[in-house]
Amino acid sequence: MYGKNHSLETLAKMRKQVFVYSFDSVSNERIFFKSFNSCLDAAKELNTSKSTISRYLDKGKLLQDKWFLSTSVLSPANSRPPTNSKED
Repeated sequence: MYGKNHSLETLAKMRKQVFVYSFDSVSNERIFFKSFNSCLDAAKELNTSKSTISRYLDKGKLLQDKWFLSTSVLSPANSRPPTNSKED
């Protein structure tokens, strides 16, 4: 900002890592799909906007009736079935 160059370490702190899981409604399980280094990278892959990714992160709702988004790796112990929600 304003001509300042941020270090790689500072840039890494500003980014949110996004973990994307697909939701299998038959088995009621989340299946790891892919991780992304930023909301923007996830938005490009999932054909949506960065702000939509940010809204769905850690909310427990499905994006596009298929994807569950998290900022942390989910273990079976902390998994809960997501709620269905249409994209805003």
